[in-house]
Amino acid sequence: MFPLFRRALSRFSDGETEAQRGEVPKDLTQQHNSQAQAQPQAQAQASTPLPLTSRVRSFQQTVERQNHQDRMPNFHDKYGTPILLSGATFCLAIWAYAATQIGIEWNPSPVGRIAPKDWRSQ
Repeated sequence: MFPLFRRALSRFSDGETEAQRGEVPKDLTQQHNSQAQAQPQAQAQASTPLPLTSRVRSFQQTVERQNHQDRMPNFHDKYGTPILLSGATFCLAIWAYAATQIGIEWNPSPVGRIAPKDWRSQ
């Protein structure tokens, strides 16, 4: 379990009251008393957060741990490159056939083929 989660869970499992956790109690008569007690404790907790370096260090350790795990190669590791190359070859072959054998006139120019018509002949 991650250190940050472990610390957060231990905060709630130590038997703290709602006022110590900063939650609002359901009873309205206790609300005023708990708020008066919760303010100094909340300020003390806010002034001592986890240092940023320890959070970053724990995150880096987690990433390194996950990167160094042995994992089995999946389908993409085994067959990804051959499938990509065969698909590219197939696509290129179809385009080459369409461009050379079907007889499509690619971008024919109308210059010299169309004679202007008289538009005021009537």
